[in-house]
Amino acid sequence: MLPERDPNPDLALAQRVLDGLVLGTAEAPDVVPIDWAVSVLHTSMGKQTVIASNVGGGLYVPPTVFVPSGARLAVVDRALPMGWAYGFMGWQSPVDILVAHSEKVSERLAGVSISAIATSDVMGRRPNAVEDFVVVSPTDSLRTGGSAPTLDGGHQHRLAGLDPDLAQRVAMLDHGGDTGIRLASQISVAVVHAAQEESLRTDYRLVAVDDVDTLVAVGNGTAVDWKQHYQDAAARENHAMFYPAGKARPTDLDDSQTSINIRALYFRYFRMGRIVELVRCWQQHPVNVLDVAYCGHTVGFGAVVAAVIAEWEQRTNGPLPLR
Repeated sequence: MLPERDPNPDLALAQRVLDGLVLGTAEAPDVVPIDWAVSVLHTSMGKQTVIASNVGGGLYVPPTVFVPSGARLAVVDRALPMGWAYGFMGWQSPVDILVAHSEKVSERLAGVSISAIATSDVMGRRPNAVEDFVVVSPTDSLRTGGSAPTLDGGHQHRLAGLDPDLAQRVAMLDHGGDTGIRLASQISVAVVHAAQEESLRTDYRLVAVDDVDTLVAVGNGTAVDWKQHYQDAAARENHAMFYPAGKARPTDLDDSQTSINIRALYFRYFRMGRIVELVRCWQQHPVNVLDVAYCGHTVGFGAVVAAVIAEWEQRTNGPLPLR
């Protein structure tokens, strides 16, 4: 009889991070169905904790989820080429994203191996050569009695996981109060204008009239029925704003025209959903500028957000409020 292996501490780490992701997701104001996966890589440069979701091609993080400061999002790993994981847009297995990430990293570093993976995807399958693998249902994570991580010294805002430089610049400008409102206002206006301009060049509309009207109402100080706004937004395109995979889910990772078209459709719905989320950031008092910037970035207008920040950095007085 073979002796039992000692428990792998990396598996415990992956599961602990996974529990935090699930607990944070459950606190999101607008429910978005998400499966998570967490891997622990061993490389010649040390140990890495890597995270992927199954929303937005592995990119999306809800506003109530704070990622450990030492962890990284697989799809925006700065050691890899930008956009390397676009082929996973709409793909429903976050584990597959982590495996592909490991393979990409191994092309650049020697001695890369996945020590452990934990996932909340109940359909998740153990990858080859990954011995320490566990599926933890979201229900079990919620039953641990733990608390969702908060923004503290050990955890970072989702924008920092996406673009740490931009997150730092935004944080340095956001002094709260009217300053924060003005900054969030200009980011919102710039992103919406960019989305409207793109819509003029394409055959689809990124921004709904209702969302523009809602932002105008906020700027005018008019009361907004946020519950009704949610219901209206959720009804668009058969819930595609909050669950794009319900209308566009690729079944293959190949480069066939069918797969390309489905990925593009999914990404379109995902972007529309981030515009909705940007608008809904304004139901919070005070508005969270980092969240507004995050939504603008994930819509695909990171350069637009950065331009607003650069303008603020060059002036002493902020722009006018949203109106």
